[in-house]
Amino acid sequence: MSEKQKIVHSILAAFEYLVFVGCLCVGVAVSYANALEIGDSLPALTVTGEGGERISLDDYSGKVVYLDVWASWCKTCRHSLPWMDGLQRRFGSQGLQILAVNVDEDPKDAQKFLESSEVKLLVGYDPGGKIPAALRVQTMPTSYLIGRDGKLKAIHGGLNDERMKEIEKEIEELISQKGEG
Repeated sequence: MSEKQKIVHSILAAFEYLVFVGCLCVGVAVSYANALEIGDSLPALTVTGEGGERISLDDYSGKVVYLDVWASWCKTCRHSLPWMDGLQRRFGSQGLQILAVNVDEDPKDAQKFLESSEVKLLVGYDPGGKIPAALRVQTMPTSYLIGRDGKLKAIHGGLNDERMKEIEKEIEELISQKGEG
């Protein structure tokens, strides 16, 4: 290859790289531009329940909703479900509704796990992944805390003991605001 061809080849490679990086940046910008922000209303979300019934986020208008997106292959998700079950038992009578949306391609995987546990949560199934796409889920689990007014109050990606305490405080605060948020 001649020196001139090497230079042209290098310039083309650099140009291809810049185009790739530019497309990547535009994709990220579009993703973040469409991402939910605190104070936003969530889009209309509907999943299928364990008995085949339709579960809609709108069904829980006026309640504090903890919407959790999880998968049975996610170790942290499996750990979080008993914790969420405890939250539902503790705060359900005060206006909390937990909706655990499973995104396994085969809902039977989630059902096997749920049958082996003591968890009695409201579980919806989204094997097509429409909910994670609509909400721009980046990690598992991801949860959305929604006030009584239907507005997004918090987003949590991932979960650990410290974050569980933080979420419990947020829930307690929202529940205490009867009708305000």
